Amino acid sequence: MPTPTVYPNFKLNQNNGNAIDLDTDTIKVMIVTNSYVPATADAFITAANAHQVTGTNYTAGGTTVAGVTLALDGTNAEFIHNDMSWLQSAAGFANGRYFIWYKDTGTPATSRLIMYMADTADFGNVAGDLILDGSATTGVLNFI
Repeated sequence: MPTPTVYPNFKLNQNNGNAIDLDTDTIKVMIVTNSYVPATADAFITAANAHQVTGTNYTAGGTTVAGVTLALDGTNAEFIHNDMSWLQSAAGFANGRYFIWYKDTGTPATSRLIMYMADTADFGNVAGDLILDGSATTGVLNFI
């Protein structure tokens, strides 16, 4: 699995009193195409929202993360969650390029970005189930 990239505004907010509570807030993962280009200044999902994939077994706005655990591994804090699946469908999508984690407030202009994970090629759920590993072994996101 590629390494997630944390949005700088998430780092800033985690340290200035405006933190996202990763294990109690509603965290979602949306899938977007390569037409979205992550930018350092991105803070909310408004920039990514228009680039979501469409197809059977994908819900606009993404899927809610479940089974969140924050744990220590030595001196690192890990954000771990259950694996996520988008079941195979001939009418699914084949043009995903990024997974994007964000705090869902119900409004794109206030739903803050956390991190994204880019693949080197398009992916989808047309040829088989798409599974995002919640990484119970290594943690999806590690805070050093």
